Amino acid sequence: MGDVGFTDHALDEMAKDDLETTDCLNLLRAGVFNPPEWENGEYRYRVETARMCIMIAFESRTALIVVTAWRKNQ
Repeated sequence: MGDVGFTDHALDEMAKDDLETTDCLNLLRAGVFNPPEWENGEYRYRVETARMCIMIAFESRTALIVVTAWRKNQ
């Protein structure tokens, strides 16, 4: 898969919604990637399922960072 990192903000938001890093990794494997959004000087991609969503940014061809994450329909 490559390298996956998490921002402090993403980890804080994940804790609030009782999400683990493994939840995010599974979402990368099975979620729907939406078209990119330009934000804070970089393209960010929303990856989602019916239950949760993450926002990622690619740092290189083999590395990405999870910028934020949340659980839907709480």
